[in-house]
Amino acid sequence: IGEGVPITNFLEITQGVTWGGEGCEAIFVINEDTASNLESQLVYKCIGGRDVTAWRIKWTGKYLLFPYIEVNGEWERAFKFSKHSMVQEYPLDDALDFENVIDSYEKTVKTQSLKKTVEREKILNHRITKNLIKFPLVATYLTKYYEILSQRTFEGKSLAEYKKAWYEYHRPRKPKIVKTKPRIVTPRLVKCPTFALDEDGYMPRDSVVVMLPSKNFLKLQVDLQKVLDRNVSTRDTLLYLLAFLNSDEFKTLLSRKISKKRGGYPIIDEKLLGRFCIPLPRSETKEIINNLIGLVAVSYTHLTLPTN
Repeated sequence: IGEGVPITNFLEITQGVTWGGEGCEAIFVINEDTASNLESQLVYKCIGGRDVTAWRIKWTGKYLLFPYIEVNGEWERAFKFSKHSMVQEYPLDDALDFENVIDSYEKTVKTQSLKKTVEREKILNHRITKNLIKFPLVATYLTKYYEILSQRTFEGKSLAEYKKAWYEYHRPRKPKIVKTKPRIVTPRLVKCPTFALDEDGYMPRDSVVVMLPSKNFLKLQVDLQKVLDRNVSTRDTLLYLLAFLNSDEFKTLLSRKISKKRGGYPIIDEKLLGRFCIPLPRSETKEIINNLIGLVAVSYTHLTLPTN
């Protein structure tokens, strides 16, 4: 269709969030019943690699408990004390720090030789009563799994060595991973092109790769507008890119990267995607481009277009 450039010129590639720790998926990935009993600010509709098909996402009703809030464009622990709200007598960094005490009541609890689960429950309820816990339902839920979550290690290091609270994720990524939409997503391990448009902003788990519009994306969008002589939305531009990502050409690239590990599945990452070039729009191919975007739009809506 025209001159080709790496698709990574227009898309920022990032992996989904990683909580880390064996057996912890069942704690953080929850169903609707569990999600409805927790504070909604810390619960997101989420997708894993199996939820992504070519062109579209087939959400399976899973939610992710994500114990962070956004502060100035970054994630911050949901139970972190801000400077103005710290308990002055016994300043803590985090409201779910059960190793340190805030007052004489908690000192007494610590001296009663209680089971650790009972001790934590008493301290948590005390702090909830004192309005020190922003999200008491989530705090209560997570504290039930304290022993499992606090013993996690990431790449040979403990949570303390990473300076993380016991309930934190290994890699929470950046807020834009869920706030930026629409965008393109794909399973991290695939043998055939399986790229889809995400217009809902699902929270991606670590088995998903997210492709967000980058700074150069706008230039491509403007170029498409000039060629097509009409308004071209972010969605249209993503559909244009999606057409090439789910093509035979990308399937050929994948076939060259078949791994002897991971069951033969190549990893979709920035390095691989950087080897895939797409044509820039040109005026003489206006009709082709228009038809291409239209076909992908139909595919996205009705799943009628073949995946290759």
